[in-house]
Amino acid sequence: MHQYRFVLAIAVISLLALSVSIPAVEGLTKKTEFNNRHSTTRNLGGVKVCGDHICLSGEYQKMNQKMLSKQMKDAKCKETLRQGKKC
Repeated sequence: MHQYRFVLAIAVISLLALSVSIPAVEGLTKKTEFNNRHSTTRNLGGVKVCGDHICLSGEYQKMNQKMLSKQMKDAKCKETLRQGKKC
């Protein structure tokens, strides 16, 4: 019985040593801009984001046009498929 206490004590001490030696990771970035402006197709006042980066000049409009044309094409294709035809 005394042997199990010794093993348990070593395990607890090891966990404490690891928790102190491994630095805490901060996964969130600190907020530096507090104007709460977001850009959507209805609210065009905020920062425009294209995928994983801030849009370059004219890139947002091109991306938006491409997305709208794809949606229109998909809507037409859906109607064609309902009629039993291929797209």
